Amino acid sequence: MKSRLALLCIIVSIPMLVLGCAQEELLGLDKVVVRPRTLVELFDLYELMREMGVPCKCGVEPRQTVQALYGGYFYCQGLEEGRERYKQVRKAVDEQISPEVSVILKRYCTEYEIGPGSRGPSNELPDMTDEEKYVETILMAIMPAGMHGSIQHDHLDAYTMKKWIFWAYRYGDPTYKEFTDGSDLFPETVTYHQEEEEDG
Repeated sequence: MKSRLALLCIIVSIPMLVLGCAQEELLGLDKVVVRPRTLVELFDLYELMREMGVPCKCGVEPRQTVQALYGGYFYCQGLEEGRERYKQVRKAVDEQISPEVSVILKRYCTEYEIGPGSRGPSNELPDMTDEEKYVETILMAIMPAGMHGSIQHDHLDAYTMKKWIFWAYRYGDPTYKEFTDGSDLFPETVTYHQEEEEDG
């Protein structure tokens, strides 16, 4: 489920990372984060998100500041909505995926707290400067509105999910075979060390 909030998180993080700017709209953006442990659980989360129909996204996790292969994000406007969404998501994940899957409520983007250009812990962030507010005004003017509830096209979903499968293979998640009829994505390479071991 694509949303303006998910897109916002990506777009307004760019000036923060490049220029060290913070954006006020993101400072009021909380999120419930789900950490699927396997590709199978990621697909289960995808289905759960489609059922819930709230602003969210999920996929592989390539960021160096996050120690996980997969992630799911439910976007909330403010901590109060975040707390309610957390209860809803925790219950749904327990029932439809596993109680062992991590679900947390956090504030802002991870990059706001750690990594290059970070501004410190989310409970200690300073107020925005006039320059940062100016950058935010420009970004908000070009942000598309009314995206909440829009669904990504099926062919883009299929392309994205294919990339998830290759990601799982690359990082040693054997559950990718659940989506390849049990087959390897690639044949093993020919090796020659066995002869050396037999001679030794």
